[in-house]
Amino acid sequence: MSSSSPSTSNGWYTLRDLVSAPRSRDAGNSLFRKSFPGGQLVMTGANSAVGLRSTPVRYLFLDEVDGYPGDADGEGDPVDLAIQRTTTFRGRRKIYMVSTPTLKGHSRIEAAYLDSDQRYFHVPCLHCGDMAPITWARIRWPEGQRDAAYLVCDACGGVHHEHEKPRMMSAGEWRPTALGDGRTAGFHLSSLYSPWETWAEIAQEHARVAKDPARLQVWVNTKLGESWEDQAGDTVPADPLMARREDWDSDLAPGVAVLTGGVDVQGDRIEVQVVGWGRDEEAWVIDYRVLWGDPSGPRLWSDLDGVLNGTYGDLPVRAVAVDTGGHHTKMAYEFCRTRLASRIWAIKGRGGPGIPVWPRRPTRSNKAKIPLFIVGVDAVKDAWNITMVISELENHMAAAAGLFPTWDLPQDQHRVGALAAISKLPMGTCFGLTV
Repeated sequence: MSSSSPSTSNGWYTLRDLVSAPRSRDAGNSLFRKSFPGGQLVMTGANSAVGLRSTPVRYLFLDEVDGYPGDADGEGDPVDLAIQRTTTFRGRRKIYMVSTPTLKGHSRIEAAYLDSDQRYFHVPCLHCGDMAPITWARIRWPEGQRDAAYLVCDACGGVHHEHEKPRMMSAGEWRPTALGDGRTAGFHLSSLYSPWETWAEIAQEHARVAKDPARLQVWVNTKLGESWEDQAGDTVPADPLMARREDWDSDLAPGVAVLTGGVDVQGDRIEVQVVGWGRDEEAWVIDYRVLWGDPSGPRLWSDLDGVLNGTYGDLPVRAVAVDTGGHHTKMAYEFCRTRLASRIWAIKGRGGPGIPVWPRRPTRSNKAKIPLFIVGVDAVKDAWNITMVISELENHMAAAAGLFPTWDLPQDQHRVGALAAISKLPMGTCFGLTV
């Protein structure tokens, strides 16, 4: 799908006249290869190793590089493969990379930007003339009135309103802020400069997503043009987890309305946990078992059936997620295939930005062709962690943070705490141009 504004339509018609229409027997004018006077435009996907290394090129354009896969057909990083195509023109080549950033430390565009001269677009203060980039730290609003957001000058405190943005932009200029490698020009531009989006709209959206890590990451990546930092070293302390341990006499904790199960398959065992759910997503660990044996044979799966078909009090386990992403995937697929009607579902965890906790629909792109739900593990950890952080800030424990029984193993506090990394927000995005 493509679109163009009226002002660019005439340009498209001019270009169309220079490029021949695709013909079935003309390899030089296919859907992904267009010949024109003086050269050729070749288009390919980042997941195609053959396309990435097939033709020498002088000018290389890499779009949305942070969305590329880590490996192309088992031949390595697609960006490195594509850049190798330009070596014939070393000294005359131009490599243009553009992307919205994703995770700090895993962002290709951030790495390229840090190697560059790190240019920001500086605009003048209309009161004192000080030149500075437009940053989120400079956006302010009267208390409770984000719809009246404005820009403040750090030098003199002068206030600039939305209608003055075009005047400031017209007098702005790109300024480097680092020496870089001497070959790469990098440009950072956020939505705060956009003529199609106001500071008030960006501030209002921030208010809507501020307490939801998955949505806040999208806002940081797309509105500020900054990478999202996940510091796995900052874990939830053990004390708040220990404070959530309770003792109940019966099989069920008071308040449990629904039971669900989670199954993890290892090389020499199957681990299963049953969780009870109540009002406002309050959760209790009801049962945790380790079934020792060989998951490649039927006996251990029969033992698992016995656990999942049991009841706690008068409640059955209503739904189960079986992790198929590790050991004995074929056996896990088969176990789930014959129990879909019992809501026993195959899942696979996947890390990375933009992957929701639970998908709208499963995929069947697996060897067994069964419904497979892709779970956003980073989103799960962030969501759980933010409830713990908010609980601490508000000096009480949120219901959704979970409750643990006193009989649970002491090391569980470390196992759970290590899963939840506190997410922070720094460093930026860019366009990179290498000569």
